[in-house]
Amino acid sequence: MRHRQGGDPAATFDLHGLSVLEAVRSAELFLAAQARARPGATVRLITGRGRGGGGAPIRTRVRSLLERLIREQRLVRAYELEEGEGSYRVRLSTLLERLVREHRLVRAYELEEGEGSYRVRLST
Repeated sequence: MRHRQGGDPAATFDLHGLSVLEAVRSAELFLAAQARARPGATVRLITGRGRGGGGAPIRTRVRSLLERLIREQRLVRAYELEEGEGSYRVRLSTLLERLVREHRLVRAYELEEGEGSYRVRLST
C-alpha cells in the first residue's frame, strides 16, 4: 500500500473457518458494504497464514480478489499483506473515485492525497 495509514482499521473481517469459496465471496461482500459505509477507509481482512507446509489457499484467493478489484477499479484502491502475513490491510476506494467511475463523468482523473483532502485533476 503506497500510503500506509496509521492506527487501527475502520473494520475487521475474520475469514477463519470458511471454505475458500465462502471466504472469497464473503470478503467481496464485506468490501462492498464497507466501501459504501466508509469510502476511502482502511479495513483488515484476516485470512490466516495457512497450516504448516500446506500453503494458504484463502490468503492466495483473497489476494487474487484484491488484484481483480484494483484492475477493475472497483471497491479497492490498494492493499498490503501485513507483517505477520495472516491478514491484508485494504484501502477502499473513495466516494469521488466511485462517482467518477459509475457516472463516467470524465475519462481520466488523478487524486493527490493531502492533509485530509484531495486535489482532483480532471480531463474530459
